[in-house]
Amino acid sequence: MIKRMSVYSLKEGTDKDAFWKYHTQVHAPHIVEAAGPGQTKYIVNRVIKTAYGEPPCFGIVEQVFESEEAMNKYVEAMKTVKLPSGKTVFDDFGQRPELASNATFLTEEFIVKDSGIKSYATKGSKTIKRVFTTSPKEGTDKDAFWKYWTGQHAPDIIKASGPGLLKYVLNRVAKVVYGEPKFFALMEMWYESEEAMNKDFETWKTLKLPSGESIFDDFENRVTGSWAATMEEFVAKDITS
Repeated sequence: MIKRMSVYSLKEGTDKDAFWKYHTQVHAPHIVEAAGPGQTKYIVNRVIKTAYGEPPCFGIVEQVFESEEAMNKYVEAMKTVKLPSGKTVFDDFGQRPELASNATFLTEEFIVKDSGIKSYATKGSKTIKRVFTTSPKEGTDKDAFWKYWTGQHAPDIIKASGPGLLKYVLNRVAKVVYGEPKFFALMEMWYESEEAMNKDFETWKTLKLPSGESIFDDFENRVTGSWAATMEEFVAKDITS
C-alpha cells in the first residue's frame, strides 16, 4: 500500500467555492478514470474553519494505491492522458491560475485508532474531521520525535479521549515528489460530532501528565508552526477495506 498526499493553497481573491466545485466535480472524476483500478482511495479535503495557526493550505488530497507499480502507472497517465481542452490531466490542475502553491509527497502512515466504520465529514454529515500539521523544533531528532508522537503522545490522547473519537491517523512526510510541504507531519482525526471533539480537546488541555504538564502542552512545547482546521471531505473513490 502506497499513500500519496497533496496540499495546495489558492491565491487571494479566488472564489473558493467555485474552485472546490471544479476540483470535486471536474478534476476528481478525471483522476479516478486515469488512475485505474490500482488506485483504491481518492479523497479531497477543503478547509472549512481554521482553529489556530497559519494555514499552509486550502485543499488536501489523499490517494492510496495498492502498489508502487499502480502509483507509477497513475503518474504516467496523469502526464499523458489528454482532456478535450488539449491539456493533460496533470496540467489541467497544475496550471490553474488560481493556485498559489502545490506540493505532493508520499507518507509514512501510522493508524492510532480506527473504528472500522467508514465515516466521512461530507457536506451534511454530522461527522467532524480535524486536520493538524506541525514540525518538531529546530535541532530535534525527527526519528526520535516521531517515536515520541506514535509511542507516547498518541496513546496519551487515546486514553484521555471519549468514544466520540472514531479514527486517528498520523502521516509523516516520507518523500517529497514536488513542491515544498511546510510541515513534518499531518494528523487526521474524525469525530462523531462537534460536541465530542470539543469535549476531548478540553480534556487534553486540563488533564495533567506525571510531568505536571497537560497532554496538550506536553506536545506543543516540542513543536513549531502548528496549524489546525476543520475540514470537509469529498470521497471520489474508496474501495479500501
